[in-house]
Amino acid sequence: MVYTLTISPSLDFINEVKQFEIGKINRSYDSIYEPGGKGINVSIILTELEIPNIALGFKANFTGQYLTELLKYKKVRNELIEADGFTRINVKINSESETAINTNTLIIDDLHINLMKDRIRKLSDNDILIISGNIPSALNQDLYETLIKDINKNIKIVVDAENKLLINTLKYKPFLIKPNREELENIFNIKIDNQNEAITYAKTLQSMGAQNVIVSLDKDGAIIVGSDGKSYSLKNIEGEVVSSVGAGDSLIAGFICGIERNYSIKDAFTLGVACANATAFSKTIADKSSINQVLSLLKEINN
Repeated sequence: MVYTLTISPSLDFINEVKQFEIGKINRSYDSIYEPGGKGINVSIILTELEIPNIALGFKANFTGQYLTELLKYKKVRNELIEADGFTRINVKINSESETAINTNTLIIDDLHINLMKDRIRKLSDNDILIISGNIPSALNQDLYETLIKDINKNIKIVVDAENKLLINTLKYKPFLIKPNREELENIFNIKIDNQNEAITYAKTLQSMGAQNVIVSLDKDGAIIVGSDGKSYSLKNIEGEVVSSVGAGDSLIAGFICGIERNYSIKDAFTLGVACANATAFSKTIADKSSINQVLSLLKEINN
């Protein structure tokens, strides 16, 4: 079974605005609510690809109830633990460029964290746990380490987090990490201009403990330094980027889908990049049909 963990999921209130202007009243021509949070996005793609998974995390109050209703509608299994405060509502504005206001209204205490620890201890050998996103500032920033070090079973750990949150988990030899270009640059205080440079620094992260390292490079595609001892790079297909939200999460989901289906590292990576492209071309997280279409095109341009 695959489990995703999002400490603070959200309701994403997505608004389409023709010409967004600061300091003015802006009227949207289309608005929708979608489940949000990095691990939640991974679970949505996994569900689309028919990979059994359960979304873990916390929820609170009536916004948390609506989040679970949206997940049920999308057929995403979840075991969100009731916390205090409110499940946050993040406002996304899609116009000439993307604008977002991310909030922090969930209140999590030690009791809630202990309940999550107990749930994670029940995972079984050969399960996969995908830990995604940042930790709310009110919580101990070593939370991911605390959760991982308590696992004493043969579980594949995936970590998608920034800077120290990521680096501090490498000693536990995670199965996969996925920094993006900016995060990789911040870790090593360097500038990355091409895929070859990304591969060089991804290999350094691999030497520090990660088994597989994927680096997403926006318009320049993505690279992977794999546990098979090889490196691969892929270009994106051409298309109109509608929203970048969830593209990196979709990449992880596609890769893990491939691993669950016993694909090679290269083929799993290819599916991951296809998922990322498909989501970037969609208003929301991509569906199975669009992923399959993009996958065919991706294989053509990278042959």
